[in-house]
Amino acid sequence: RAEGLSQRKIATKVGVSQQRVQQILKGKKQ
Repeated sequence: RAEGLSQRKIATKVGVSQQRVQQILKGKKQ
């Protein structure tokens, strides 16, 4: 179960990084 929590944290971090990249790309387009 502990491993699942660590994987979940990593997944959330990856999601946040992807959101930041999308925001940066949107800013460049504008």
